[in-house]
Amino acid sequence: MMRKPKKIKERLNELKGILAMKVKPKVQVEDDSKAAKGKAGKPAIKGKTGKGKDEPSTPPEAKPVEVVRYTDKCLAIMYRWKLGQPMCRNQGYVLDGYPKTVAQAKLLLEEGELEVPEEGAEEEEAPEGEAEDGEVKKVEDRLLPDKVIHFVACDEFLTQRLMQITEQAEHNNASDFQRRLDVYKANSKPNGGLCSYLESVLSNAEEVREVTVRELKVDNCPLLPPPPPTSPLEEIPEDPLFKQILDVLGPPRNYGPTPQEIEAAYLLEVRKEEERNLLVQEAERQRLEREAADRAEVARLRQEEAGRLMAIQEQERQMLELRKEPLKKYLMENVIPILTQGLIEVCETRPEDPIDHLAEWLFRHNPENQGDSAA
Repeated sequence: MMRKPKKIKERLNELKGILAMKVKPKVQVEDDSKAAKGKAGKPAIKGKTGKGKDEPSTPPEAKPVEVVRYTDKCLAIMYRWKLGQPMCRNQGYVLDGYPKTVAQAKLLLEEGELEVPEEGAEEEEAPEGEAEDGEVKKVEDRLLPDKVIHFVACDEFLTQRLMQITEQAEHNNASDFQRRLDVYKANSKPNGGLCSYLESVLSNAEEVREVTVRELKVDNCPLLPPPPPTSPLEEIPEDPLFKQILDVLGPPRNYGPTPQEIEAAYLLEVRKEEERNLLVQEAERQRLEREAADRAEVARLRQEEAGRLMAIQEQERQMLELRKEPLKKYLMENVIPILTQGLIEVCETRPEDPIDHLAEWLFRHNPENQGDSAA
């Protein structure tokens, strides 16, 4: 029972030794004038004198900032431990941006255990870009990758991409980028570079293994990746570079999805179906709203047209009333009285031909004819 706590204690001491493997810290000077700005980037408020004038602010003293990096050996120990886990050994792994140099690759891949120094011991790191020369050793077969993809781009493309990236890190500026680019070119020489080393290594396995190194040009790729989809139903545009990577790596070689992956895929499909139903319902609701709005608009236009027609008819009626007033007066004075008498006569006599009788009566009782006969 006492062995397990002892092993745990030894393991903790070993981890402490790994974490202590750091390069000597570099001291950088941080300008407090940047720290004087708020979270929203607003400048700090200047102090005022009693007369109300702005008082010139004195520059604060620069504070040293300790920049600590782990040594190549420390990184190799941690990567070796991670790559030795069952998940990486059974399902494979992808290393992005590591190793960067031949020295890092040798520490990571060459056979043999890496010794962990005692806690508190300091270890110097070789300068960037310098590979360690020595005897050629075989590499661990379980750590050796099957495929290596080397992205190639011109300096102009990289500079334009740097201009598009916001300065989220401290080294996203022209000078630091050029320094890292020079180091990268020194480590990527056609002869003696990292890719050449990976192509020429020999594993300690019985069968001969070859590492496939492919170069992919990215000059024609977009400077920045597209934004992530806002919905699981949104179609993700196909990335031609990613398709080339899949062509290099080949189809996945695994034992099928795990129960957790199957459940996650089922839940994702349920979410997609729910969102699809919500989209259909939303589209139907919008269609009904548009139809109701169209019907209301048609009813409003019809009502306006009916009101306009009634106004026109009322205006025409008033104009007819004004036009028929003189005619009405003329008829009432000259036609209606004598015509009324003639109609009464026709009703009293009831002739066989009332129209001819009325015409003869009107002719006989015409005021003008009576005036002529009297004369």
